[in-house]
Amino acid sequence: MKRIMKFESFSNNHRLPKRISADEFDKKIEIHGTEPLTQKEVEFFRKLVDKNNPNIRSYMPPDDPSKICLDIYYLYTETINFSIHKLTDDWYLICKYSGSQEFYICDEWDEVLGYLEYLKLKI
Repeated sequence: MKRIMKFESFSNNHRLPKRISADEFDKKIEIHGTEPLTQKEVEFFRKLVDKNNPNIRSYMPPDDPSKICLDIYYLYTETINFSIHKLTDDWYLICKYSGSQEFYICDEWDEVLGYLEYLKLKI
């Protein structure tokens, strides 16, 4: 008899974050506070850039170790600029700057990965 795969094995998709307002974004930072990205998270973004090169660029503002900014270039026709902010208690906020601003809250790292997958990045 052949083995049956578990349901989770059929998909590599991660959960998507929830869209929030600019006011909610500001309140979450005020209430929870930020914390620096871990070395493991910084290394993840370094590898993300390597896997998606030359279509992506990342940088960390020197005055804010809790934030990483990413620019994604799609066939030189569209650019998406966004930042990921790390909050305490394993929460993350995403602010998309391209076009109109959009704000998202991520409950754990899994939803950050979901957003990156949504943008068609190799993670």
